[in-house]
Amino acid sequence: MANDGSGGFREWINSGAGRWVAGIGGLALIGAAMWVLIGRGGDLDEKRAAIRAKGRKIIYICTSRQCGSTGKMHVEFDEPYPATCPKCQGKSSVPGFKCTQCRKVFVKTESMVFRCPHCKKLYERMPGSLLRPPEAAKSTGPR
Repeated sequence: MANDGSGGFREWINSGAGRWVAGIGGLALIGAAMWVLIGRGGDLDEKRAAIRAKGRKIIYICTSRQCGSTGKMHVEFDEPYPATCPKCQGKSSVPGFKCTQCRKVFVKTESMVFRCPHCKKLYERMPGSLLRPPEAAKSTGPR
């Protein structure tokens, strides 16, 4: 038989001791993988709690006549609206929408088609997709 360069490893791994070593090594690798995937779940729970505590970031507009401020703020996931305005501290902040054309913020609407009250740009909310202008929705066919 020609020398295949294995140096007797093939014979050793097929012997009793080699099988034990390979089996224990394989079990150790499986155990380490399980520890990484399952055993460290506490870290995941801590991250979830931190995200929930931070809330979500929204664009807001204050509907108070004296304030009228706009900007970004964090709100809890289940916080009812109107929320507390960061500037005037009144319960008058509602979710806003920033127009992509004039960059002004206005009160967010739930209608499927709406216009910016400042520049009159038309928006269409497509079910299951991102908000986009109607002219972009019509040009998405095959090319």
